Amino acid sequence: MSDSNLTVGELKRYIKDLPDDTPVYYQRIEDKYFDIHGWTTESVRWEGDWYTEGIRAFASYFEKESGYLMIHAHY
Repeated sequence: MSDSNLTVGELKRYIKDLPDDTPVYYQRIEDKYFDIHGWTTESVRWEGDWYTEGIRAFASYFEKESGYLMIHAHY
């Protein structure tokens, strides 16, 4: 994984050998991290007027024991 934001290319290489039924989780981020580190959200728009706020994924890892893929947004 890179030392910056996760990219589709990195994620494809990382998950290429994982089974199709592998659960994917996104690690919950507490509000305090936004205050402490000054993180901000980005407006993500699709399908015309529909949008939401999001943050960039930082990295991902596969937890072998549980079989889960975790995507997280902090180091």
